[in-house]
Amino acid sequence: MLAGGAVSHNHFHFHRDAMDSALARGLWDVVLAHADALETYTADEPAPWSDFFITRTRLFARAGLDGRSDDHDKRVATLQATAQAADLKLAHDQISNTA
Repeated sequence: MLAGGAVSHNHFHFHRDAMDSALARGLWDVVLAHADALETYTADEPAPWSDFFITRTRLFARAGLDGRSDDHDKRVATLQATAQAADLKLAHDQISNTA
């Protein structure tokens, strides 16, 4: 459906929602596939919004796959601060509940 020529915000929101859904279910390969797809879509014109969700998604997917890294808590705190500064309240709450 997206490959058929959807407008940009559909790509952004579809992949973000798919990442959230897959994270909630522990479907790590699906999570990473959607992060990669969004990154590919925005490669020519990166956006802070998409970069934030890609970074957040990969952090939690890696923790799910490999366990928490030594710097996990520091990276979570950075994401929380970014979400708060950008007024991404739902994302901030999700990070707080997931961390």
